[in-house]
Amino acid sequence: MESMIAKMVLFLLLLAVSLRSCGASFGYEPVTLEECGDKESNFTSFNSSNCDSRRGCVAFIGERLRLEFSAKNNNQYAVDVVVLVTIESLDRSHTQYFRASCQDYYINFPCTAKPNEEITGYMQIPLDKEYKEGAATFTVHAYSLACGRGRVYMKDM
Repeated sequence: MESMIAKMVLFLLLLAVSLRSCGASFGYEPVTLEECGDKESNFTSFNSSNCDSRRGCVAFIGERLRLEFSAKNNNQYAVDVVVLVTIESLDRSHTQYFRASCQDYYINFPCTAKPNEEITGYMQIPLDKEYKEGAATFTVHAYSLACGRGRVYMKDM
């Protein structure tokens, strides 16, 4: 009887560890950025109110994903600030593109960045209802300024 209980406890422990590690690998982690390439800089700062240290980054399907950022204009000329966001589910069942400029609704960042100026802003991206529940990656390009990638867990309401 004791050996049966020990096996059951071991099984439950292995199941808990397995679920924990799977959850961590499918998007339950803070926003971290990867470099997009050699030509573009990373964002000076990057955050989201959809993320916290306990549950990672979670966005609700059909709602808005808020991204906050800072980027420095390292060019010798002023640039118009235009941001393109690509969000793709990890199973590749849905991809969404979002383009924003300073005049768009739910957007708050300057229209131009002067040379050596650091800009700060945010955008609230309306998420399509076609996503399935699960992890998704997003890539954010602020043209001629910065680029970065992150992960978010898409959750159904």
